[in-house]
Parts: sequence; structure tokens; C-alpha cells
Amino acid sequence: MQDSCPGCDAEQEQPHQAEPVDVVPSWTTRRHRRCRRCSLVASHRIHQQTPAAV
Repeated sequence: MQDSCPGCDAEQEQPHQAEPVDVVPSWTTRRHRRCRRCSLVASHRIHQQTPAAV
């Protein structure tokens, strides 16, 4: 029995643009900004920075 989906794990490990959404965890009533794709905060290192104009 697997604890998690390999595809989902791979998605979390791939750098990607943050897709922020507001979520309200069950343990609080306060809204939190999280990435839709990986559920991590937008400032997490997995999120690619927008390319700077060169």
C-alpha cells in the first residue's frame, strides 16, 4: 500500500510557477495563500521566479 501518489510526489518536486489560491485549513478560520499545484507557500524554493527582463 502506498502512502501517496507517485505522480503527485513528482509534481511537488518539479519547479513550477506558483499558482496562489486562498485555502482555509480545518484547524483554523484564517485564510492561507498556497500554491494550487503543490500546496506549498508561494515563497517556497520550488517555485520558479518570474524571469527578469534582460
